[in-house]
Amino acid sequence: MNSLYERQPGDLIAHYRIQRWLGAGAEGSVYLVRDLRDGTLRTIKVLRGRNRLAEAEHTVAHYRKLASAPSLKRFREWGVLEGQCGVGDRPWMSFDYIRGETLAKQIDERRAREPLRVLIAVCEALVPIHRRGLAIGDFDRERNLLVEKATGRIKFCDLDAGGPDESPPREADDVQELLRLARRMWRMDGVKAREDVLAVLDSSANAIQAGQCLRRMRTPIARPP
Repeated sequence: MNSLYERQPGDLIAHYRIQRWLGAGAEGSVYLVRDLRDGTLRTIKVLRGRNRLAEAEHTVAHYRKLASAPSLKRFREWGVLEGQCGVGDRPWMSFDYIRGETLAKQIDERRAREPLRVLIAVCEALVPIHRRGLAIGDFDRERNLLVEKATGRIKFCDLDAGGPDESPPREADDVQELLRLARRMWRMDGVKAREDVLAVLDSSANAIQAGQCLRRMRTPIARPP
């Protein structure tokens, strides 16, 4: 947390009390908060920058289309912090809190040792998204993919909703993200065997079909240089 505009533990956002800062991305900062109405832990994303209201409304509408998708962190509500010093109005969105860690952390710490199983798990998480004709679009180098502590399942904690004047991402964008993930795992030291990850690259189409997350795929599979 390195900005004068970041919230501090104990601060209030509507009826949420901040517990701690969780991280920041291109859109804004994310906090662990407690809902003072029932004591439930949730997360809040506070968007940064000016004139973000239209973008926030568009993003909220996108999340509501996916309200029943079990592999996406559930959206709860949103609001606006008005007249913030130096930054003006700042929209915020609250979500369910998922206990777990990012897939990025597991890969970076050499703990994602079954690459093909990981790819299939991600595909299975995409199934309910793609069935609704939508896509995630940006895995943010796996920082948007949470491995749920209780189940080991993949949960998406963020997505690319496009913009008010932009088209949302397509299934083909998720294919490219899956292939990039496979190549990233191939390059990591510490996997059980290099042949396992080469099998991931050769079997990416099969993994996607096994997850039933794509109705069609014509993207060629190429091994990394």
